[in-house]
Amino acid sequence: MTVSKVRSLADAQVKAMVEAGRRLHPETFDDVSERSYRALPKRWADQVRIELVQGLGASGNLAVESAIVEQGHDLSGLFLPADRSMDRMPLIEIDARSFFRMHFTAFHELGHFLQRTDMDCYARLFSFDNKAEAKRFEELACNRFAAEVLLPDDLVRSNLTPDGVVASDACRLFLDAHFASRQAVARRLAEYLPKDGIVSFFDMRGHLTVRALASGRSEYGVDPSAVEMRALAMLRQSDKDELVMNAETLGSEGAAVGRISAAKSRSGKGYGVFVVVS
Repeated sequence: MTVSKVRSLADAQVKAMVEAGRRLHPETFDDVSERSYRALPKRWADQVRIELVQGLGASGNLAVESAIVEQGHDLSGLFLPADRSMDRMPLIEIDARSFFRMHFTAFHELGHFLQRTDMDCYARLFSFDNKAEAKRFEELACNRFAAEVLLPDDLVRSNLTPDGVVASDACRLFLDAHFASRQAVARRLAEYLPKDGIVSFFDMRGHLTVRALASGRSEYGVDPSAVEMRALAMLRQSDKDELVMNAETLGSEGAAVGRISAAKSRSGKGYGVFVVVS
């Protein structure tokens, strides 16, 4: 299946997930205070048990064959489907030791619940002949769903510049977001980029923590590209908080891109740099 086809299918899946969630508990999607991980366990108790745990291994559910487990990067959670033979309702576990990942993790795991219980969403998962492709698609849809709930379209668009996404847009969006991490902001903004566009975030030590691609894929633990390194270096050498550069400014490193921007992201939640390539 082509990248454009997967992206189109993911768009439809995420839309269906939001609609399914709204039918069950519209307040989660309409009231920003209801998006707190603290509000979800009580609000969704009629549908799924949501628990905060001190480490995913403590409950023993990691060993359950049907469990969907995510650990690492910006996720630390588990989804366990219902088991009627054991009179067990669906279960979501969120690792409470990872404070900055809890909101995204909570909605990512809720995405698994919605895809496994809504008939339209479930049918799309089985439109793939290959189980590995279906699994990747399910994870992509969960990531997209979590990012969209935490960063709704109207909030994103209100922070975009008229002439396309630049790095300073990511900085503003992060400050406006109530519960989204910088990694979630990077993934969400990548959806607004043209083909081959990327949004990257570098922490205060200069480490690349996430590279979000317009295709919907995210990369972790990879080396910065020559373009990203050049943009970081030019931002450090300037006395500005943001730079917007074209291929000529970047020299040979920018030959394959149309525009690249870099901006410093400062807040009480730390410091880093967003880089956008479009």
